[in-house]
Amino acid sequence: MLIAGIILFLLIASAISLYLRYRGVRLAYIWLFFIISIFLVWLIVLIIQPDNISPLIIKNWIMIGTSPVNLLFQINNSNWPISISYFSLLLAFLLSSIIHIKGSESLYEWVEMVVLIVSGWVFILAGDYWSILIGWTLIDFVELIFHFRHKVLSPDKFYFHFLIKFLGSLILIFGISRSFQLNPFGLFEKNVEGIGLIIPLAAFLHSGISSNFSERSDLESFPNKMIIFLKIISFITSFFLLIYLPQPNLGLISSLVFKIFLFGFAILQMYKWASVKDEIPGIRKLLLAFGSVLCLIFFSGLGEYIEIWLILLIVPFGWLYLYTDRDPKLQVFLFLSGFFLTGIPFSLTFQGLFQLSVQGQWIDLFFVLIPMTIALSGFINHGLKKSGNFDGLEPWYQVFYLIGLFFPLLTTSAIVLRNPKPSISSLSSWWIGLSMVLISSLLCFYQFRAEKTVFESKLIQKRNSGLLPSIIMGFQFFIERVIFLLDNLLLFFSSLFEADGGILWSIVFLVLFITILNFQGGT
Repeated sequence: MLIAGIILFLLIASAISLYLRYRGVRLAYIWLFFIISIFLVWLIVLIIQPDNISPLIIKNWIMIGTSPVNLLFQINNSNWPISISYFSLLLAFLLSSIIHIKGSESLYEWVEMVVLIVSGWVFILAGDYWSILIGWTLIDFVELIFHFRHKVLSPDKFYFHFLIKFLGSLILIFGISRSFQLNPFGLFEKNVEGIGLIIPLAAFLHSGISSNFSERSDLESFPNKMIIFLKIISFITSFFLLIYLPQPNLGLISSLVFKIFLFGFAILQMYKWASVKDEIPGIRKLLLAFGSVLCLIFFSGLGEYIEIWLILLIVPFGWLYLYTDRDPKLQVFLFLSGFFLTGIPFSLTFQGLFQLSVQGQWIDLFFVLIPMTIALSGFINHGLKKSGNFDGLEPWYQVFYLIGLFFPLLTTSAIVLRNPKPSISSLSSWWIGLSMVLISSLLCFYQFRAEKTVFESKLIQKRNSGLLPSIIMGFQFFIERVIFLLDNLLLFFSSLFEADGGILWSIVFLVLFITILNFQGGT
């Protein structure tokens, strides 16, 4: 009943908000109502015991001949982390949207984001073949409505985009029909010849990243911002299928050639995303790179860890698209969010890479490590670009915007602390994070050098001084940046607790900290 209750609660809250707006209630009160509603859902999902939650079973959904078809949706230890990440993103979206409120258009934006998150969550909870098909159909229907409403695509690109997605759905139906003969009760439990290649192809086509169309580069443009999250959630719901699949049986040579192709493609697309001036139009390049990385993980036999990489798309990358007003004083949030990408022990990236090192799959580790290192450098480069007008906002707007940036970080910390895949002994693999940080810092160094900044002019004067001085200056720049971020962290908390209401903020942070330590969500 909890699953159905959450879905109905969110839909009813959206309907009530539209009715209140129709009755002339101030938008600020409706926004507050939304925040309280989503926060309650986030808190419930955070503290629940997934194993104790009864599944949602819709009996006799349809009849095929004389046989009834039931639908099964369940929260378990596998989908709990991404479930709480979804609602964390929704809560952060609502909180951060206060700085760009646009009247009734913002209300529709909030409702549409709720519908989008609920649709993606329904698929994540799917526990049987029919539920998977219904989940894909639901997310397609939501995307179809969004495109009709905002007219993002031209007619020819619109038909091509949905034709590719429909082809992916047909391939999924074919794959399910083959697997069902040997796995009528469990999802893809027994390996069926060809399924390990057919389903990833279906996921790639259905994700929508195969169709190329340009989004508007204006970050404040509502259709473009919503399409970004639509793309991310559609991608996640498509590639989440790989978690259920057993590793395909490929020959040694075929597997190596395929992985080399995926490795090269991932590097190319990740580099394009990292080097593009505006990360907004580059979202497709980021998803293409992540799709290649996910396939590398899958063909390495670690499909159950794919969820870690999907969560990375929500935090920190989804978080980056919420971080619209970027100010040097806020770079501490960028540093905290980027930590989950660093590969340092207890970060999300480390939890995925550690398994490759444990099993001695050093080539696969290299193939995944390099694209993610480029992703870290691109995340830093884009996050350090100043944009927006944070200082010009009202004080309360600044506070809610900062809370919106903080919630995904809190949620991801809870996922890492309460669902640790590696053990404490994994600290011996500290070199993974160190290599990522060092290489990404050098990449950032050369990226800053390519741009016309004060730091670039100093590098040009030393261009002919050899590689060693350049590396030394790269380390110097990295250390200076870390010190700057730590200084801002101390300044932020000092200002927060010394300002009016400092005692209240102390109590709030204390309660949140105790909640993280004591809740029993996840495993």
